[in-house]
Amino acid sequence: RWLFLYPGIALLVLGLVVGAILLPGPAQFGRVSFDVHTFLVAALCIIVGLQSISFAIIGRRFASRYGFIPRSDTYDRLLEALTLERILLVAATLMLIGIGALVWGVGQWAARDFGQLNPSTTMRPVILAMTALVTGLQLMMSGFMSSMINIPLYERRLVDPQRPADTSP
Repeated sequence: RWLFLYPGIALLVLGLVVGAILLPGPAQFGRVSFDVHTFLVAALCIIVGLQSISFAIIGRRFASRYGFIPRSDTYDRLLEALTLERILLVAATLMLIGIGALVWGVGQWAARDFGQLNPSTTMRPVILAMTALVTGLQLMMSGFMSSMINIPLYERRLVDPQRPADTSP
């Protein structure tokens, strides 16, 4: 938990909070101003945090499935709720949001005849779009990887039996 889960949760929460503050526009605290560059760092925190949490869940599933660590009722209930279908639904929703925000950004650019844009205002939806697309793709791939662990394995693998030596002259 300490290696992937807690740092991932911290990064995800930090990215979501900072991103929510900066989504409407720049924020100033004292003499320090936070703008699109900080928003980009918040997006990175969201992406890395989500990947870390996904890695923690997949690692825990693998370790408990193959007996490296004891099973946990709490974790098993969480995994029952995190089915592949639900993960794919969330991933598809995120990707649609990302595509929608990206289309909006291109529309804003087209409205200005593909000329100069104000980076502070137009980069926000593009960063939001790319973050949603990347996290959606990450969740989709993590969901497939996690569900592959549930594919049953045979305890013994059958090896081609040795053929008897041909004793004919």
